[in-house]
Amino acid sequence: MKNKEIREEFIYTNKIKERLSAIKQLIHNIYFTQEEKQEVNASLMLINDELSKNNPDIIIIKGMLRNIGRFTELEFIVDEIFSLLQQIKKDF
Repeated sequence: MKNKEIREEFIYTNKIKERLSAIKQLIHNIYFTQEEKQEVNASLMLINDELSKNNPDIIIIKGMLRNIGRFTELEFIVDEIFSLLQQIKKDF
């Protein structure tokens, strides 16, 4: 992979992590049951774990995003993340 591609992937990964942080903040500001908060937080943890790997499993990331996207309050952020994923050229 070229340096430019590595840099672009790093930038997109950071943007995705920023959006994941926004989700985490939103679930504390919007009424969610404790169970719903735990479910979203577990999905966020799995996504962050995958993103920290050298070769993240996109299927896991997309599955966890779909799980989070079930909540209409979070759907727009999930859509933004899917858009970022599509912009990354490598393996997407």
